[in-house]
Amino acid sequence: MPVPVAKLMVAVEEAGVCLRVAGKATFACSAEFKKAVETLRARGHTRFLIDLTECSTMDSTFIGVLAGFARRLRSVQTQTAPVELAHASERIRQQIDNLGVLPLFKLSGTAPPEASYQSLPPIPASKQELSRLSLEAHRTLMELHPGNVPRFQDVTQFLAEELAQTSPPKPASPPTPPTTAD
Repeated sequence: MPVPVAKLMVAVEEAGVCLRVAGKATFACSAEFKKAVETLRARGHTRFLIDLTECSTMDSTFIGVLAGFARRLRSVQTQTAPVELAHASERIRQQIDNLGVLPLFKLSGTAPPEASYQSLPPIPASKQELSRLSLEAHRTLMELHPGNVPRFQDVTQFLAEELAQTSPPKPASPPTPPTTAD
């Protein structure tokens, strides 16, 4: 049974970019979310608010993608928390805190009006792309919080092995011609 994909919407305001996540934020929408924030960042946006008013839950892949983005954005800015989470439920705060990455974010209760949002078009991702993204997200969580290493080491090992088996083999290098001494 396919996992329902969260609906992602964006509002670009003077104060920054607002992304609304509605539904279950899982690996299935992680590629779409990552592409959206990286595109907006490349366009020069530096302040991001993630509106979680309608977000019911997050899985570890989505949290890892979100935390990785917050870490990258934080490393190039002087702000202590350039990614703000608005209207995060207690359940979502606990999910993020249990993975040790809550300090990367500022929590708030403000978000732009409903009319400001526009739906993002879905970005289909292959199974291999989702596996690669999930591996990266879990490695990020392990780097950011050592307590996540025992939690995710088996997952990352499995994903790395799966990707190694499904990746096309690299072409062999042509043989190096022998050199002759003159």
